[in-house]
Amino acid sequence: MYDRGVNSISRTIRKFAKTEWLRRTMRAFLTPLDNVLGKIGWAPTSRIMGAPLCYLTTTGRKSGRRHTVPLIYVITPDGHPAVIGTNYGTERHPAWTLNLDADPRAELRVDDAMTPVFAKRLPKDEAEALWASFDAIWPGYERYREITDRTIKVYELRPSGES
Repeated sequence: MYDRGVNSISRTIRKFAKTEWLRRTMRAFLTPLDNVLGKIGWAPTSRIMGAPLCYLTTTGRKSGRRHTVPLIYVITPDGHPAVIGTNYGTERHPAWTLNLDADPRAELRVDDAMTPVFAKRLPKDEAEALWASFDAIWPGYERYREITDRTIKVYELRPSGES
């Protein structure tokens, strides 16, 4: 199990990860708070959970504006970060995934390192192989997959020169 920064608070939160109450609370309050505070480099929900956090900046497919979101990530067998578009199991894909589908060029910040990346949407078998890693970080991911009919998108983020 993933245990970076796991403490009694994060263990307690993980016990409730699959509950409808926590899913709704995170969607309504904690993620918007993370998005606002993420702009200054601090996303409290991920820090409390002890999860690895990155900031992904995409270009809006309609607006052309840059949008940055804090996301939990895992490392693929090839050594690249991967992110997952659960949107808490709702029937809509998160906007950042639609942006990547339209323009896979993005920027990734992990700690203080900013890297231009190319997002590759993983085929079903490769995405499926990463689910255990995501579930180990946040047990709620399993619940999100159970309650939606859509295919949850998983992207590998490769440095731009490796696309």
